[in-house]
Amino acid sequence: MKSLNAALLLVIGLCLIPPQAAYAADYGLSVRTWFPSLDGKVQKGTALDFKDNLGIENKNLMSVDLIFGEEGKFQFNYDNFSFDGANNPAAGYSFDGISYNPADRVKATTEFTYIAVKWLPTYNAKSERNFSWLFGISNSKIKTKMEAPGKNAEKTFKSFAPIVGARYEIGTTTPTSYYGEIAASVTGSNKYSYASEVGVKRKISEKAGFVAGYRYLAAKSGSNDEYAKISLSGPFLQLNYRF
Repeated sequence: MKSLNAALLLVIGLCLIPPQAAYAADYGLSVRTWFPSLDGKVQKGTALDFKDNLGIENKNLMSVDLIFGEEGKFQFNYDNFSFDGANNPAAGYSFDGISYNPADRVKATTEFTYIAVKWLPTYNAKSERNFSWLFGISNSKIKTKMEAPGKNAEKTFKSFAPIVGARYEIGTTTPTSYYGEIAASVTGSNKYSYASEVGVKRKISEKAGFVAGYRYLAAKSGSNDEYAKISLSGPFLQLNYRF
């Protein structure tokens, strides 16, 4: 299902690309290493903090982005991260109808998937100062699994929503440029995702370059009593290549 959602969003994004951009065969690939701090909670019974209750720790992450068209107006983002932890519940808790007590060694796994197809209609790579609104669609999923001897539970929370945001870049036509981007997908107080980043881009050749920046990504899905939420924030390094 995860790969199906990614493929579906990619197909929708490709359908939005005008024929002249498609035939130009101008595509870009970005590979990013991210060093974020993790924060989050899940509730399907007891409200559980990822770090304090489940023992989940920070970890370095990798993600891949695709860019389409000469101006880079169409972007496809795919993030899929898995976090693990193990802990003995100090006071006991329940999750999805199963009770875990201090004698249980509970292994917890949280998987976070964020997929976005974005369109920047007025983005112009040949302009020194560049502003564009940002539109698109996103799909986020937070899956938490608890495993202990004879006690296994799993719960998935999903959200699918339109994206609205903006991007501003200075120095686009020079070897070094500076940018900021923010995007939001909100369908209610308990269903949302926010993605923002700022960075410095440096071209090292006509086709290649790198980016150093800071990224924030957060998502929540569910209801008041049953939900999962996660936020990741920290610096990143990224390599870009245009084909």
